[in-house]
Amino acid sequence: MTIQADEIVKRIEPQKNEKPDPSIGLVNQPLIKTKSLIPPLRDGFVSRPHLFEKLEQGTQRALTLISAPAGYGKTTLLSEWITTRKKKGGSPPLTVCWLSLDPGDNDPIRFLSYLTATLDKVNPEATEETRSLLQSSQSFNPQIPISVLINNLQEIPHSVSLILDDYQFINNQTIHNGITFLLEHIPPNVHLVIATRSDPPLPVARLRSRDQLVELRANDLRFSTIETTTFLKTIFNLSLTPEQISNLEKRTEGWIAGLQMAAISMQGRADISQFIDAFSGSHRFIMDYLTEEALNRQPNKIKEFLLYTSTLERLSGPLCDYVLTEKSDNETNTPPSINDLSFTQGESQNLLNELERSNLFIIPTDEARVWYRYHHLFADILRTRLKQTSPESIPILHKRASEWFEKNGWVEESIEHSLIARDWDNASRLIDVHIYRYLENGQMTTVMKWIEGFPKEIIYRYPKLCVKVAEVYAQSGLIDQIDPLLDRAEESISVVENHPGDTESALTKNLSREDITMIRAMSMILRGLKSVCTGDPNHALGLVHQALTDIPEMESEELAVLFWVEGWAYRSLGNLDRALASLTKGTEFALKTKRLFRDIWTDLAVVTRLAGKLPQAVEIFNNSLQIAVERGIQNQGNLSRDESFLSLIYLEQNNLNSATTHANQAIAYTQWWPSHNILAITYTNLAMILLARNDLDGSLLALQKADQERKNRIMTPFVHGVVDIAWVRIWLKRGEWVLLDNWSSELYLKFQNKLENQALIDEYLESQLIMLVRVWIEKTRTDKKSERNEKCLNLLARLEINSKAAGRINSLVEILLLIGYIRFSQGELDEAIDCLDKCLSMAEPGGYMRIFLDTGEPLRAFLSAYLQESNPVHKPFVLKILKEFDESSFIGKSQSELQNLITSREREVLLLIAKGYSNKQIAEELVLSEGTVKFHVHNLLEKLQADNRTRIIVRAKDLNLIQY
Repeated sequence: MTIQADEIVKRIEPQKNEKPDPSIGLVNQPLIKTKSLIPPLRDGFVSRPHLFEKLEQGTQRALTLISAPAGYGKTTLLSEWITTRKKKGGSPPLTVCWLSLDPGDNDPIRFLSYLTATLDKVNPEATEETRSLLQSSQSFNPQIPISVLINNLQEIPHSVSLILDDYQFINNQTIHNGITFLLEHIPPNVHLVIATRSDPPLPVARLRSRDQLVELRANDLRFSTIETTTFLKTIFNLSLTPEQISNLEKRTEGWIAGLQMAAISMQGRADISQFIDAFSGSHRFIMDYLTEEALNRQPNKIKEFLLYTSTLERLSGPLCDYVLTEKSDNETNTPPSINDLSFTQGESQNLLNELERSNLFIIPTDEARVWYRYHHLFADILRTRLKQTSPESIPILHKRASEWFEKNGWVEESIEHSLIARDWDNASRLIDVHIYRYLENGQMTTVMKWIEGFPKEIIYRYPKLCVKVAEVYAQSGLIDQIDPLLDRAEESISVVENHPGDTESALTKNLSREDITMIRAMSMILRGLKSVCTGDPNHALGLVHQALTDIPEMESEELAVLFWVEGWAYRSLGNLDRALASLTKGTEFALKTKRLFRDIWTDLAVVTRLAGKLPQAVEIFNNSLQIAVERGIQNQGNLSRDESFLSLIYLEQNNLNSATTHANQAIAYTQWWPSHNILAITYTNLAMILLARNDLDGSLLALQKADQERKNRIMTPFVHGVVDIAWVRIWLKRGEWVLLDNWSSELYLKFQNKLENQALIDEYLESQLIMLVRVWIEKTRTDKKSERNEKCLNLLARLEINSKAAGRINSLVEILLLIGYIRFSQGELDEAIDCLDKCLSMAEPGGYMRIFLDTGEPLRAFLSAYLQESNPVHKPFVLKILKEFDESSFIGKSQSELQNLITSREREVLLLIAKGYSNKQIAEELVLSEGTVKFHVHNLLEKLQADNRTRIIVRAKDLNLIQY
């Protein structure tokens, strides 16, 4: 069965009437409004104009870093500076974009989405392109959207300050890498301000050495004696002597949070001197002491409100009302500490307003005063106190918060509160409902964080969760960890089936018949997937066929995955027709679901590649990416496999620039969607690209990274095959014949054992054996032992039969080339030309190129002999191959050699291209026809291996052909 590319594409097109799920999205609009609000100034604050000068200096630098422990007024200082600048009409004009960060922003996709939304106020059109990238399947890595932002922001005619507040919450290296990239390419009109409790892992020293950094630290931010006096006397109306103020300043070392807590604690006291003498020590001990004092001086209602709402990262009136007053339906044995609370519905908003007026460490996060948060340090102290006084209330408070957030559409917050409450039932239910949407949005980091929030023994209690965690592990390259999860899931459903009356079992409650079907089916399917990955496709087929027989009631979701695994197994067994049929059937079931099932499209394209249809495979990849857009999937999902195989195809076609681009994109995606298999493949692709460019050192380094990825991990046979072959190519380049001879002997012995046992030569062994023939050919060139050619021809004859039977044109085209080459070297011209004709008939439609170039310079004579035939059918394609040989010989030449390739007239054209001249303008300048100029430009494109005029300039600068 052969499936044409247009038929495949037609089958995978999304339904025209299918609308995107409106619930799918990364940026919650109410939340981004609170996170991008510049915190308003309180009525009473101490102005600090002497610090504004440094902040103004920062508008002429790349980065302003405000780094100091909690409680030093970092946020207030920035807020005052912005407000003052706006009132005075500061010069030059400056647009400020603010983003308040929290621990949930460590997901790179979420971070980039918020960053883009924050910059909307500069110019919505400037961020539209970035948003489009993030809301489609074309956002390749964090640098891509940041690059687009940079390009658009530099067109803004005024200065922009981007403020990232509370950056200490960011610990994801991918985000740090993105911010580093921003700083390294930041336009002159854009300035980054980072407020943090600790120095971030950014190139601070390098920026400092380049005079691109302004720093404010604790010494800069602590209150002076004058500021301390103003703060205590004017803001808190305390009548203190200069000596008392001096003592407070010394005890707190100008620490604003400590002074604030001291002021709150002293209000209404008669024994102020005694109070001041009573505390000493570190900031933490001072804060503990002062918090105790401050809390004890509050009315009971305020004190209870502070303590019982401290479990919330952010607060609103309705949320606090719910947490303090609503007893949920499944809540039993509510602690007396909560039952005794006297709060009523609607009261919380007034209390929040009162706390803000009292300056009690609460910060509004939106202009309407709907959302607030506690000062982080104050919240920590309150939570510690709550844990000491009412630990039994904490899970109840988090459960109520989870309920409120779920009812109001805040999925992540709801799950996080359930996990903190150790409400495993609810957390499991929420993850079950939402996990696939987050995975298809590319938020693997978030999903893995949820999974890590469960102790392993707790996951085992939930059969559905076990299966879904196993599926996540399979997608993230941890397939070796799925068996215990599937074992527990199967044990649980056996309890249901063998003891149907045991409805109270912790393992079996809430399992519907549909759930049991899903668990049974997915357990068998995932085990089949592992069998394929570990080189046992027959066992995989047995499992999926048993599932089809035993579980006829499977839903479309399970059937889509089942036929994907079946297709992969048939591929491994060398039956590409059945593999294509199974994968196509998998896509048909996938389209009946709301899930994207990207791996099915990817493997359909991969098998199409094996069938020798490289352009069609690329088309399937591109159409599968488009499906994500049509389905409303707003982010990448698992694109790393698509990118890695696109890189491989472009490498086979010798499109090295595109191959490199897609390889880099694949690696970037694995930062968001980790996969050791994909990393190993992609680093191998890069190694072969670099080897094709004669960069042996770079190639070796990339391949070492690939080897590291597969170390001590279960990898697919394909991964082991491509990495091993890449090592052989490098050994050949380095002439390491001891290693090559050892590898050749072991591999040939493995082949002979296969023949004796009449075992299948799968695609992985087949590709290694083809590489073995190349090693023998090279050895024959070295030692001139032509008798080895017969051994090569015997092996190739066996492989030809094998690849034809499987329909693997990808292998057959190379096998025929090598047969023809050996026949030609033996003087058997007719037989050689016949083999080459067959090879070219398959290679030309696919655009194969590397198989010829990798055979080396001696192949030129064979191709030239082909052109001497009376009527060579594939003459244009052979001429193209020879041209590629010429261009490949250009790679790796010395700079002087490369410069000599450019004629004097071409150099004149090159200089004018660099000045931005059009072809018509160049013709006028040099008194040439426009057609002649086009000819010279075409030659420059070829000689400099560029695909456009911009790349000509870049390449020419790299080679010092122009100084411009």
